[in-house]
Amino acid sequence: IKPLFYILLILTLLPGIAFLNIYFEKDVRYKASCWMFNHIEEKKNILSEGGNVVDIPFYVSQMRGKCLPKQYKLISFDFYNLDKDKALKQSLEKDLINADYVLVPSRRVFANYTCVKKMNNSFAYWKNRCSHLQNNYPLLNEYYSSLFSRNFDFRLIKTISNNPSLRLFDFTLYRSNDENAEETWSVFDHPVIRIFKRS
Repeated sequence: IKPLFYILLILTLLPGIAFLNIYFEKDVRYKASCWMFNHIEEKKNILSEGGNVVDIPFYVSQMRGKCLPKQYKLISFDFYNLDKDKALKQSLEKDLINADYVLVPSRRVFANYTCVKKMNNSFAYWKNRCSHLQNNYPLLNEYYSSLFSRNFDFRLIKTISNNPSLRLFDFTLYRSNDENAEETWSVFDHPVIRIFKRS
């Protein structure tokens, strides 16, 4: 009985340890900032979602605790009101022409307002919800559909995430994709960050 007890105990502890590992790694926003610092040239235009999550810092820590900013032109766009304000449609078209990169800092907008990524496995739920979202947010659906399907001149070059995982040395024993989880967890705590570059 004791060996079985210890096996069950270990099995019940493993998911908790996997989730705890999120906080032993660097914050995903910091990792994204470092990646952009190392891979995106200065003075590039980056179109991002405004009012979405905690903004990604556009700098990385250097030696002796100093932070060196890198000069980017960040275009923070209000996607929430795109279908309500006609002026925003023209503004988005202009911003897309000028953008060198598109930053999607979390799944918050596209998962809640579009049908681009399936966030629920129920077909009936998805069909009804998708129809509702396409009717109410046609511009948002068109934008994200075009972005993810490469109808724009942008391609996904980097996805940065920090999912619950268990690793032994360099071997991953377990990894959970929790992007579909409740927003406090999957958007504000450790979002999946996607970076698109103009082709």
